[in-house]
Amino acid sequence: MRFLAAAMLVVIGAFLAADDQASYDLLITNAHIVDGTGQPARDGDIAIRAGRIVALGRIAGGSADQRIDATGLTVSPGFIDSHTHADDIANRPGAEVFVASGITTIVAGTDGVSSADIGSELDDIRRAGLSVNFATFVGHSTVRASVIGRVLRDPLLADLNRMNAMVFEGIADGAIGLSTGLQSPPGRFARNSEIAALARVVSLARGLYAAQIRTADFTVDQSVAESIRLAESLAIPVQLSGLMLDPLKPATTTAVLKLIDDARRRNTDVWVEQDVFPASGAADNPESDRLLLHPLVVIASDPMRVLADVVVGRHLMSMEEAIRKMTSLPAARLGFAGRGVLKDNAAADLAIFDAGRLAQSPSARDVIVNGVVVVRNGQHTGARPGRVLRRTSGL
Repeated sequence: MRFLAAAMLVVIGAFLAADDQASYDLLITNAHIVDGTGQPARDGDIAIRAGRIVALGRIAGGSADQRIDATGLTVSPGFIDSHTHADDIANRPGAEVFVASGITTIVAGTDGVSSADIGSELDDIRRAGLSVNFATFVGHSTVRASVIGRVLRDPLLADLNRMNAMVFEGIADGAIGLSTGLQSPPGRFARNSEIAALARVVSLARGLYAAQIRTADFTVDQSVAESIRLAESLAIPVQLSGLMLDPLKPATTTAVLKLIDDARRRNTDVWVEQDVFPASGAADNPESDRLLLHPLVVIASDPMRVLADVVVGRHLMSMEEAIRKMTSLPAARLGFAGRGVLKDNAAADLAIFDAGRLAQSPSARDVIVNGVVVVRNGQHTGARPGRVLRRTSGL
């Protein structure tokens, strides 16, 4: 017994000695850590070196080039805005609006609208350098308009071949998948067979399909069923957006949730992206809230305002669950490996904020992107450490 105790002391002593000698780029201390997984928050420290989290817990000793005292503050993974139209982000590389909200990764090319030349867009972004990580879809509406214009007709075979080539080139250049905007022209003009032909190219490249569902021509549940059938026929992951639910038709919400759950039981990779603050301005919709609570619904909105609303204001869900829906869930679904969670060896994208003052000040105090401080005490540092992300690899 004495030998075992002595051995344990030697091990503990060695651990502490190693910790005392550790050197970090950044050490965040006294944090209230919400790690992005949905698990209960805990208190501790976070050490960062070379753009990665290298230690998390109670860290004794060690030196650091920078220190942030997070006493009284919440530290979470940096937020992922999975639905932006920031295709011109190279013209505003500081991404000030995004980082002020704790967003460290943005996804553009949504709702069928993207750059017509993904390769050139990403080259421009790499040259400019961004303060956030960036990923994009190739947009179906952009591709269609580039080939046949904004006209109501089916593509000819030659047209479809050109469209397929544009989608293939976009994916090869770095797009994470194909997005559609089926609620307005020219995307609304496309038959399902046209979408399926282009999505097949994406499926072969292991990309994903982001479907803004049809609502002008079908009911919401019919549109969801259409997109799920397409995804299953091609074995392609599908993200559903644009689900505008009628607060007076709870049966529709029930039908939509059943379609999603049934598809998941068939091993279809389907999830929903929902905006808490829709462009229509509609608020306090109990059916939207029902959808929002589903575990496979990603929240795509200003994250600080979301937390102030659904957590602090309306108590719709826990802080841990709301953060999961804006960090690890979109990271996993979009294929950004090693992001959206606080754990050893994860990318050091973090947001630090005062959860107790979200109602008064819905903004992040500090933001770290790839281990570099981009916002400090509410002020942009000018740093641009963001990276272009591709699907299946976040680094």
